[in-house]
Amino acid sequence: MSRTSSGSDKCSISDDDSEYNYIPGNYSLIETEIMQASESDDGDVEQSEQTSFADVQPYSSEPIADEEWVEEYRQRQAEKEQKLASLKDRLAGKESLSNWCSCGKCSTTLLQNPNECLCCQDIEQCVESLSDKWVLEDLQTAPECITLHPAFGTVCLDRWSLRLAAGKYRTIDKKRYLQTGSDEA
Repeated sequence: MSRTSSGSDKCSISDDDSEYNYIPGNYSLIETEIMQASESDDGDVEQSEQTSFADVQPYSSEPIADEEWVEEYRQRQAEKEQKLASLKDRLAGKESLSNWCSCGKCSTTLLQNPNECLCCQDIEQCVESLSDKWVLEDLQTAPECITLHPAFGTVCLDRWSLRLAAGKYRTIDKKRYLQTGSDEA
């Protein structure tokens, strides 16, 4: 396939024709900008050679973190590590259940992950749902544990509700969770 070139057609296909960098018939915005810059410089080839794809660095326009931000980040990371160590102690039984359970219904017998070792009273959304106006209208007083919420059985324990909700949740890798005890596992 030979291709005729004219003075207005200065675009060329780059040597890198990987599926990420090459779309037939389209040229990248950066390549177009470089060619326009070289055309507007009255034929100054040196300018176009200085502006090359190798000079474009990822995140080069992003601000650099200052010391204050870095220190705050390190502090947050240390707090997360300390919290995880505490949760691991709870799961291992090193910390007494009565020390961290506020509702009186917590148990670690079926837990497999340290992040599961939380009392419902430690989770802001649970506390909010326990003091919801509809719950208070139905029960007159706020329940002490999320398992006593009027909708807990229907929303959290009903097999069909869980199957419907399961499709919304994904792993970190964006894969669906396998349903154990079903045809899909």
